[in-house]
Amino acid sequence: MIQNKNFLDKILKEINISDFSVKEHQDIVLVIKNLYENNEMINSQKIFDKLNDQNLVNLLSKILMKEVVLVDDETVERSIKAIKKHNLQLELSDLKKTIKEKEALKIEIEPELLKNYQNLLFKIKAIV
Repeated sequence: MIQNKNFLDKILKEINISDFSVKEHQDIVLVIKNLYENNEMINSQKIFDKLNDQNLVNLLSKILMKEVVLVDDETVERSIKAIKKHNLQLELSDLKKTIKEKEALKIEIEPELLKNYQNLLFKIKAIV
């Protein structure tokens, strides 16, 4: 059960569902978000009832049976930073690929593209 809804406030303000790259994770977060926004109790059974994927329910059930998940402010902050950093690194990787393709084809690389690359590097380094 989610004991402290302040954590959810913080997470839902800082992270979008689309920030999760795995569809199953997006599904779980969407269910939790909907329960939260409807002021419903958030516990594993409610989440299981709302998920449309029995395989996902089984996996989540196994995980929850094996371990107790304790969440504090520090854990929330680290998780938010990790997700943001991961997404920025994916974006940087795509940009790097585009630059390398242009270099290989001897196509001029726009200054804006290089500026975006540099900005992404700064954003990644700023996440500590």
